[in-house]
Amino acid sequence: MTSISSSAFSDCTGLTSINIPNSVTSIDGYTFSGCSSLTAITIPNSVTSIGHSAFEGCSSLTAITIPISVTNIGYSAFKGCTGLTAITIPNSVISIGETAFSGCSSLTSVTFHCTEIGKWFSDCVSIKEIIIGDEVTYIERDAFSGTAWYNDQPDGLIYAGKFAYQYKGIMPQGTEIVIQDGTTIICDYVFYNCKELTSVKIPSSITSVGSSSFKNNNRISKIFVNSKEPPYTKSEAFVDSDVFTYAKLYVPVGSKSEYESAYGWRKFMNIIEDASLDGGSSISNIFVDTSTDNDFYINLSGQIEPKPQKGKIYIHNGKKVVY
Repeated sequence: MTSISSSAFSDCTGLTSINIPNSVTSIDGYTFSGCSSLTAITIPNSVTSIGHSAFEGCSSLTAITIPISVTNIGYSAFKGCTGLTAITIPNSVISIGETAFSGCSSLTSVTFHCTEIGKWFSDCVSIKEIIIGDEVTYIERDAFSGTAWYNDQPDGLIYAGKFAYQYKGIMPQGTEIVIQDGTTIICDYVFYNCKELTSVKIPSSITSVGSSSFKNNNRISKIFVNSKEPPYTKSEAFVDSDVFTYAKLYVPVGSKSEYESAYGWRKFMNIIEDASLDGGSSISNIFVDTSTDNDFYINLSGQIEPKPQKGKIYIHNGKKVVY
């Protein structure tokens, strides 16, 4: 046996447990749907696919382990499993259908090791803990809307792991956003329609700017990007023609030409090199010998420059300065 056929055990309300043999690679759609007394099931490492609605309505199921062999989980696969309290999605999973965990009202903790997170948790109102592994590279807009985790977040920019996930609430007039260091991705639509946004500072850790993330931001006048290499921008990250014309894009010294040729950035008509942006360079463990005259400058590569250049950043007498 390599698969359990569709609806094989559907609505077997007296079924309490089952062991699936190691030969099975596929659990088809509706296989265990409506098995309301099912409390325990072991999915072997041979299974690669869990079909749509396979466990829908298994309301007594309190725990289930998705093995690292699984690559596909169908839509509504665990919908209405109201007894589930925690779930871990392994990094083997490459596809999950919408509403896969919809209505899992007792679910409080979700751990993600898959590469993408979608809208799988509608009506999962009890989720309070969201753990996002380093494998995750994309979070869909509104993926966590309606969860306790989201509702507990204060108004403002919400972070999910290393993602700038979503702006919550009404943005005050004249808002300036500083994205925290260590953030790697700005999600799609994160500042969509935030018309009161006037300035944003993007740290060097950002590698990707999401689609329409700054759409309908026609009051934004200053964008600071502290990266010598332009972050990847998805389709229409910046859309409004007024922004390209009037907003000033500040970049590290020596990187203007890179931005002028980079997709998503080259449309800006006012690209300005700013000496206060160091491109993410950092120097640590500097020892300054105070017993001698230290009238020298150390560049951000850790080298002494006897003739410092105007506009560059140096370490001088133990302090970071712009010459």
